[in-house]
Formats: sequence, structure tokens, C-alpha cells
Amino acid sequence: MLEMSSNNSVSAILKRILKETSQLKQKLDKIDKTLENYNNNFNVFKHQIASAMKNQSEAQQENREATNTSSKNKKKKETTSDATQPTKKAKTEPHKTKNIDNPICVLNELRPGLKYTVDQTGPIHAATFFARIKVDGLTYCGQGSSKKIAKTNAAKPAVHVLTNPPKTTPTKTKTKNKKVQNPAMVLNQLYPNSIYTCQEHKIGFKITITIGEHKFSGAGTSKKVAKKAAAAAALAKLTAILKNPLTKEPSDSVSDGQKKADYIGRLVHEKFKTLMGNSDHANFKVLAGIVMMQKDNLSSCKVISVNTGTKCIPGEHISLSGVTLNDMHAEILSRRGLINFFYDQLDLLAGSKQHQSIFTLRKDGNGYKLKDGIQFHLYINTAPCGDARIFCPFDGKQENKHCNRSIRGQLRVKIEASEGTSIKNRSALQTWDGILGGENLLTMSCSDKICKWNVVGLQGALLSHFIEPIYLKSIILGSLMHETHLYRAICGRIESEVTGLPNLFQLNKPSLFLLTSRQTRDVGKSPRLSINWCLSSPQPEIVRTNTGKPEGGNSKLCKREFMIKFMNTRGKIFSITEVESKSLKTYGDIKEAASSYQVAKTRLYEAFIKANLGTWISKPTEQDMFQLVK
Repeated sequence: MLEMSSNNSVSAILKRILKETSQLKQKLDKIDKTLENYNNNFNVFKHQIASAMKNQSEAQQENREATNTSSKNKKKKETTSDATQPTKKAKTEPHKTKNIDNPICVLNELRPGLKYTVDQTGPIHAATFFARIKVDGLTYCGQGSSKKIAKTNAAKPAVHVLTNPPKTTPTKTKTKNKKVQNPAMVLNQLYPNSIYTCQEHKIGFKITITIGEHKFSGAGTSKKVAKKAAAAAALAKLTAILKNPLTKEPSDSVSDGQKKADYIGRLVHEKFKTLMGNSDHANFKVLAGIVMMQKDNLSSCKVISVNTGTKCIPGEHISLSGVTLNDMHAEILSRRGLINFFYDQLDLLAGSKQHQSIFTLRKDGNGYKLKDGIQFHLYINTAPCGDARIFCPFDGKQENKHCNRSIRGQLRVKIEASEGTSIKNRSALQTWDGILGGENLLTMSCSDKICKWNVVGLQGALLSHFIEPIYLKSIILGSLMHETHLYRAICGRIESEVTGLPNLFQLNKPSLFLLTSRQTRDVGKSPRLSINWCLSSPQPEIVRTNTGKPEGGNSKLCKREFMIKFMNTRGKIFSITEVESKSLKTYGDIKEAASSYQVAKTRLYEAFIKANLGTWISKPTEQDMFQLVK
């Protein structure tokens, strides 16, 4: 019985398997038929497309033949049918300038193999893309919220030019097709016996070209860039009285101002390389320095200060005793190094070396002023942070509606312990307890501070007790310079609003220059160190940006050190404000006692408000309430 039941169950299973197999086979047959139908339909569709394309090409050929025929007929009937000629043009020209659905595809057909260069700016969630493409020697630009839109906007004008070539005379065509040659190639053609020498540093290369008795130098992050810069400098001087070798057109000689700017920039870089050598701290993102010159004589140039840095101190490390550096951006520290130099020069007046000082007694016998012919020049390897950088890379090359145009000129603050700036629509008052409670310590941007120096002077409040205001002669940038925007940032935005300045104070408008040899800026992460050197220092000072202090002491550029220098100078030399007779205890008291300086500063802040550019944000008053303990 058991055997019979087991046999029945096995047979039932086999029947079920056979039935399911049959069903699967039927399904597979249906799938095969469906695939066969799809294949047949695809072949039919493919045949239809091929025939349509063939018909289209034949129609295009017929149109071209008809167009050629009509153009020949026009030439024959030109003298007899002048009245009908405009109507024929009206019929043929619209076909030539029809709407472009996809400019990228059309441009690729007209000029295959072109490559787009796309740059991105702004935050990730609201990025703006800028596309560039070079066609027949001309560069076309476009922008948009995506790479595709930017490329499309760049391709549109290129397609328009290619499909609608302008009617130009032969002389204009020659000017348009003019190409700028590589300076190194031009120099090699003009002076084939030039001698090149290369010096390698940790942060780049320096190429020196010797032509007879003349030597020309150029620096860069690669040998190619350095060689190009040196060749450009050589051509700028050797061929100044001839035609411009790069464009083959007559040109004026290189301006004396540009020669001085290139020389000053080179001095600052060489000084930094001499100081740091192959040190592990030789890397930098922003380098700045101040150079003193006497009577426009290049041989008299003297580097006063050299600094690096891009950070500000975090709020938790702000000091009540004035021993930390709040702002460690390179250009700000360079100016503090200049102040240190001013104190050293005042010390010479108090001793027996008065003739060696850069200062001379004023006619009224109260205080001092700079000797005639002494100038100070600020060099920065890139545009100062803030308003001087708020511009589109393509400004002046094409019309564009840049998203930042509405906020140009606005006062901006630096981001604590980081990089970049932002606009703060808030009260101008920062409180000590608010910062210790977690609020960010706000510091005005470098553009705003340079604008302030152009009104109140470089000397600051303390030195205003002894010397007249001192202003920059020029500002020199190594890269990222747009003269219109830089001028606006450092003085132009308030020139119509700042009024009522005290005697001797003015709105200074320094000369602006960009180095002939553009500096390549490091795009990597900024070092958390700041390098400070001034003329009286045998070795550079290395400050940690998270604490605002060097290891094992205080910075020689901090507020406390300046107060010590002020107290040591007070009473030994003549003053403008008779500060020696006043009872001043705290650092803040000394600043407020410089009345003319304070009035000029107030007029500046009022000018920003009248121009609707924002309110100047000052540090908590508590940080200036320290005094020296006897």
C-alpha cells in the first residue's frame, strides 16, 4: 500500500511539472513573436527615417541650385531690374538667418572639434557658470545657471558671426586677424644671443635674461610662466622706442609708473624668499608688503614690511590686555609693520640721529611731517578681500546682468577664522559678552580698511599725536585686478559723500597698477600661520592665526606693544596735540584724545551711511580699556 501511494504522488508531481513546462514554453513563444514584431517595426521605422533624410538632402540640394541660379540671374538683370532686387533679398536672407534651436549643435557642425572652458562661481546651491569658446581667433563668452545654458549663451554669438559675417574693408580685416605672439618667441627673434639663467625656490622659479649689459627678471610658479614674464619685461624696455613687438603697432614707451610697480612687486617677493628660503613656512596664499621710495628713485627703494596671512582671530581668543592680533590678513599686517617703522623713526628724533629720520619738524614747531619726496607703496599679490573682489571675470568684455551688481560698494565683514566676506545688516555695536556668548567676532574687510586709510591716513590714532597724516602713493596688485572696481572699493564709492574733513586730512586717491608679470595665486587651503617681518626685525615672526600670538610671547605688532612704544616716545619729542600734558591712562583714552583723527574717522563712517553702503562695525570697546602696569 505504501509503495502504491508513493508512486501516485511522484506521478502527480511529474504531471504538474510537465504542465508548468508547457505553460512556460507557450509564454516564451509569445515573447519571441513580440520581439519579432518589434524588430519588424524598427526596420520599417529605420527605412522611413533613411528615406526622409534622403528626401531632405535632395530638397536642400535643389534649394542650393535654385539659389545659385537666382543669384546668377540677379547679376545678369542687375542693370535692368533694380526695383525688384530688394524683394529678392528679402526672400533669401531670412532663410540664412533663421532661428537657431540649438546653437551648440549648429556651432559644432560649422566648426567641429571646438572645446569649451567652463568656470563656476558662487555657492553650490546658487552657482553661476561662465563658458568661453575660441572660434577663428575670437573668444565668445556666456553665463548661466547651468553649464549647458552657459555654453548655449557662448555659442549663440559665435553662430551669429559665422552665419552673418560682417562686411569689412581689407584694412579692418587685417586688424581683426592680428595675433599676439609669445613674448619669449619675439625676444628670441630680436635677440637670439640672450642668456637665460634659472633659480629654483620652494614656491616657484625665477628666470633672469641677460642681454648685453642689461638684466631682466621674471617669476612664476613654473619655468614657462617665469620665462614669459622675464621676456615681457625685457621687451617692455628694450623695444619701447620701436614698434610694439607683440602687436606690430606703434606704441608709447612703458610708463615710469609701471616700471616702478614691477620693480616694487619684485622687491617684495625677493625679500620674502630671502627671509624664508626653503622653510616649511614659505608657502602662502596672500603676500603683501610696503616699500618706501625717495624722490621717484628706484635705487632708493627700501622694503619696510613683508607679511602673509588670510585669517582673523576667533572670538574666544580676543584679548582684554591687547596682546593678540585680531586681523591677520597680509595687507593689514603690512600697515602695522609700517607703524612700527614710524615709531623707530621718531626714536631717531629723540636722540642724536635726527638727520637720519624720515620726519622733519613742522613750521609751527608742533609735531612732525614727512620729508619731501618720501613715498609709500603697498603691494598685494591679489585683490584685497571685500568690495575690490566683487566683480565678474568678464566685466568689460560683454554685457551681462551680474547678480552682485546691486551690492557693489557695500561694507563687508570677514568670516571669523576662515576666508571670504559677507554683508551684515545689523547694529554697528559688538559687545564683549555677546562675543563670549558665541557671537562671531566681526572684522571689516581689507577693501574697507584700505578705504579708511585713504581718509584718516596710515599712521593710526596714536601716531596722530606726533605726525601729520601719511597716505599711500600707489597700490600694486599681482593678480585679480579690475581697475574700475578697485578704484570704487578704495575711494570711489565715497568721493561724493565724504565732506567736512579736518585740516591736513583728505580723500587720497593712490595710483593703481597691475604687475606686467601676473602672479599665480595658490588655490589650496590657506596656512594657519601668518608671517610678519618689518625693517627693525632680524628674523620674521610666525604667528598662529587661531590664537593671534606667536609661540612663547606676544607679537611685536599687537596693540600693547604699540602702547609701550607710544608711552616711551611721549614727552621726548614735540607733539601736535600736546599729549604730554594730558592724563591718559588706557589705550582707548589715547585714541580718543587724537581729536582731528577721530573727526576724520566719523566723517568717513557718515559718508558710508549717506551713500547707503552700510554701517561700519567696530570691535567691543572693552578691548581698548587696558592700561600699562608700572
